[in-house]
Amino acid sequence: MGPGPAAHARITDTAVGRHGCMGWCSRECDRHGIGAVCHRTARAENPIADGEDAVRAMSDIERNGRGSRGNSVLLGLGIALFGLVGRAHAADVAPPIQRPRALIEPSAPTTVASEPVASEPGPSSTPAPDSNGVEPPAPTGVEPPQPTPTTAPAASTTSVPPPRSRPPAGATAPAPRVSAAQGEPGLRARVRRSPKQFRHHGFVVDGRLGTLGCFRSLCGSDSHDARPGVRLDAFVGGNIRGWVDIGLSGGWGTLTPNVPQGTNALVLYGMDPVQLQQALDLLGGQALGIDLASLAVTDSKMRAAQLGPLFRVHFIPRGRFTAYVGTGAQYNLFRTRYATPGGDVRLDFHGIAVPVQGGFGVHVLENLAVGVQFDYLWTWYGLASIDHPQRALTLPVRVLESAAQMQQVDFRRQLPQFWTFTFALRARV
Repeated sequence: MGPGPAAHARITDTAVGRHGCMGWCSRECDRHGIGAVCHRTARAENPIADGEDAVRAMSDIERNGRGSRGNSVLLGLGIALFGLVGRAHAADVAPPIQRPRALIEPSAPTTVASEPVASEPGPSSTPAPDSNGVEPPAPTGVEPPQPTPTTAPAASTTSVPPPRSRPPAGATAPAPRVSAAQGEPGLRARVRRSPKQFRHHGFVVDGRLGTLGCFRSLCGSDSHDARPGVRLDAFVGGNIRGWVDIGLSGGWGTLTPNVPQGTNALVLYGMDPVQLQQALDLLGGQALGIDLASLAVTDSKMRAAQLGPLFRVHFIPRGRFTAYVGTGAQYNLFRTRYATPGGDVRLDFHGIAVPVQGGFGVHVLENLAVGVQFDYLWTWYGLASIDHPQRALTLPVRVLESAAQMQQVDFRRQLPQFWTFTFALRARV
């Protein structure tokens, strides 16, 4: 005789539907031809207490004998049915699915909490004793762990930049350009505070425009009564490390004499023309061939020019301001022209000029400065030339000086010394 309906129900409800085939129960299921279904349904998660009911049900089958094949088929169908119910029950108690953070509203954080699922009681809370009078142990119910409520964090409101396109394989990515504004704050402040570097060294060209004056007896009111005129100067050279200028300097200027008409030209130099002609004839051993008494002046002009090397020393080697002193050795020419009834007469005095100068300037641009300069030209005369319509004559100044001494006149002290005051424009190339 096979097991009765009650035994099949116990096996179906307890051993398979909720617990699956475990241990000794699995071997009994294999014996009745329901092992495959039992093993498939054994994966469901069920309370532990109902496993003991399955043991008791399998014991009843042993006592009552093996069932018929028809009853085994019915038992297998029951086990399969309750196995499906066990899987659905396991899906109900599965933990909640965490959704992606981007799908949750950022402004309203949600709290996800799973409701506890109460375990369903078995067919009987108190198991019945078996045929031998042995009461099986009381079932112990173990509740599954309750999941703790989880609060989904608020989604970040920061916008996600679009993906950047990658350069083709083998291409070298260009280095990022860093502007001055992205540099270090200390570096930016240092660059802003640093002044321009006004360098003085290099190739230098300067031009000057101003006035030329003279002093000594020839320029006084008793003689030519010369007034200052226009002065042009230039310098071309180089500056060494901001300290020294070496170059070539030159200048040209005019003076405005005020000579009364009819005055003899030699009287303007403090000498009597008749006595001077006699002295020159005596010193020269022959007549000059020029009538010095006929040099009556109707108009006069005065010019001066210098050219030569120049050396300057700077007190400020770099920066916006410049200050210097300088000197040199230059060729000096002093020329006077007189209009006379017999024609124009020109007297030239050649010599050496030693300029003593000082200047001060301010850089208005990095390579351009403006300033002022004052020069004193100490001059020494060594040669005189007379260009007369009748004859041209060149003689040393010493001869004229000796002839003037016969008249108690210091001829050299009659000849002028010069000064200049100019505005300078200096450029560094």
